[in-house]
Amino acid sequence: MFFNGHLRQAREAGHEAAKIVCRCFEGSQFMPHGQLQLPHDFFDDYYIRGYFTAWFDYIKDFAYGGADWSTQKAGDFLLAGFDTLDPSGKLRGHHLSLADVDIRETVLTSEEYVLGSNHAVTCVGLAYEMLRPDDPDPIIAEAKVLAKSFTSNGLETDGSVGAAAQLLTIFVYVRETWVALDA
Repeated sequence: MFFNGHLRQAREAGHEAAKIVCRCFEGSQFMPHGQLQLPHDFFDDYYIRGYFTAWFDYIKDFAYGGADWSTQKAGDFLLAGFDTLDPSGKLRGHHLSLADVDIRETVLTSEEYVLGSNHAVTCVGLAYEMLRPDDPDPIIAEAKVLAKSFTSNGLETDGSVGAAAQLLTIFVYVRETWVALDA
């Protein structure tokens, strides 16, 4: 077990990623009686795939010190995290399909995938204070203002600027893409 600590860490990260997804769907038709029932196409969405691929990659680096891990160890971490977040295996399957050059080109260059990836980098970077303080990204500026409102209203959040960025990025995306459809 000692040698598989990265897999335990990946499962831990996967549970945290699942909490993000649950927060996105709270109070919606996809969470009746507090039990999440994801839309069937959730992990098919390029934004979601980009977001969680980048999210796991940066969590690996910043939370678990995995920036220098071997390609094999980093890949095992990513897939174990995907398996925890998505027990159906759809997210894993999509990721493994990137071995096909045509699929990889289509997915990795899609606007949605790039946007999701960039949003995850922003959220994790803010949570771990890894971004430049003077970064001109408008989401960062808006997240800082929103985070101040959290603390001024007595709300406790983990990494409040990172949490605020999640509200402004993946939360808005999920609400507009799936929840708004039935509103």
